[in-house]
Amino acid sequence: MKKRIKVALGTSVIKALCFAQNIPADFVKEIRQYMNHNHVIGYATLALKNLGYSQDEIWKVIHEMHSLFDFKSEEEAAEQAEDFLQERQ
Repeated sequence: MKKRIKVALGTSVIKALCFAQNIPADFVKEIRQYMNHNHVIGYATLALKNLGYSQDEIWKVIHEMHSLFDFKSEEEAAEQAEDFLQERQ
């Protein structure tokens, strides 16, 4: 529950700052997307670190993730990842 409150508060603060500075509302969406990407990269980095991957290997993964963020929608990524993971079974 605390996480939801933090996200809502953060979004409200961002919206207020954008409104005060006459920044377009679409920019808020871009900021939220960027923040979400950072969370995803953070979790992936920690998981890879915990599994013993080197920093060089982790950086390669991070660069690939940034590329995928640009070229795949969240829905496409989820669907393709699920399909790939189902192949192993």
